[in-house]
Amino acid sequence: MNCKKIQELILTDYLDQEMPQDRQKELETHIAACAACAEFLVRAKKAAIEPLANTKNAKLSQDIIWSKIQKEIQTEKESLLDYNQVPSFLEKLKSIIFFPKPRLAWSTLAVIAVLIIGLNIGQEQIDFGKNNQVKIAAVNSEKVVENQIIEIEREEYLSYLLDQDDAYTGYGTSLESYFL
Repeated sequence: MNCKKIQELILTDYLDQEMPQDRQKELETHIAACAACAEFLVRAKKAAIEPLANTKNAKLSQDIIWSKIQKEIQTEKESLLDYNQVPSFLEKLKSIIFFPKPRLAWSTLAVIAVLIIGLNIGQEQIDFGKNNQVKIAAVNSEKVVENQIIEIEREEYLSYLLDQDDAYTGYGTSLESYFL
């Protein structure tokens, strides 16, 4: 193992005493041979373990802890309900105008504006018989472009949400998982 991995294991599993015996022996062998990692272990113990060495263990029952957590969750839900019941005008406006990818939205609007301007200039040169056909084609092409843009934005937003779920990798120890 390299020093970076060893130092990561010191901070997560080794100091929490959550490391399996075989990995612990491997880590201790590396620390005995590597002065930098041994110094890192000493500094980590001074920073994380020694300040708490003289503290008394507070023994609270799980029922008390969970009841406090449930109270906090309930009060937070109630405050959110009160806030969400009366949305302000700005919040309504933001929900209508919000785009997950603003660059894409603005560039799309620019393309549509150029198309509309180009079609309007081109219409002056077309005679009356072809004028109606051009208008129908322009409206149809605008609808197709708008539908494509909406579909692209929807796909990008869904992939963004899926990427956020994949970013979660969990925590290293059962102790950290329990509290977090």
